Amino acid sequence: MEYKADSIDSVEPQIALVLKELESLRSLLVGIEEKYNKDDPELIDLLGRVTDVGYQADYLIDCILNMNGVDWFQMLWLSDIIDEIKAVKAQVIRIVETKEDSKGVQYASQTPGSIMSQTSTPKDEEIVVALED
Repeated sequence: MEYKADSIDSVEPQIALVLKELESLRSLLVGIEEKYNKDDPELIDLLGRVTDVGYQADYLIDCILNMNGVDWFQMLWLSDIIDEIKAVKAQVIRIVETKEDSKGVQYASQTPGSIMSQTSTPKDEEIVVALED
């Protein structure tokens, strides 16, 4: 039994890393549903992956703490969960960058003349003064 108690100490840094990665993921996800289309299949898949990895982490950490020890397969599972959280974070960053880039492309596709004409066309009542040398 003493070996199992010692093994909890051996995975404590990994558990702390899981919690740190989940907190980091949460900060990336704040407001993502409000910013983007909720019916976007990529966003739906992403939120499903986030939920799954969160439940897996919660279940595994509870098992480790309640059993007062760690089995070899739980150590492997813990590593898999860390890898999955990192993969989900990378997907979140990619989605956000892609969405932001597509907004920039929409704005950049407007010609400078069309932007100027939208903002600087004189109205009938305005006086236009021509400056000559």
